[in-house]
Amino acid sequence: MVLIIILSVVIAVACFVAGVLVGASGMQSLHRESLTRIKTMVDNIADSVEKEKTVLKQINKLRRK
Repeated sequence: MVLIIILSVVIAVACFVAGVLVGASGMQSLHRESLTRIKTMVDNIADSVEKEKTVLKQINKLRRK
């Protein structure tokens, strides 16, 4: 349960950072490379979350046995 809360906070912070950086593009132009880095960061976080979900499911299955 605590792990889910921590992951939620990490995702929220990553989305906030991405939103701030994209919002800043109106004030100064962001290079395509920067946007690619943001997308890669968000994709990596999403992959990590999926892996954690899989691990949590496996843990729950073992607890039930």
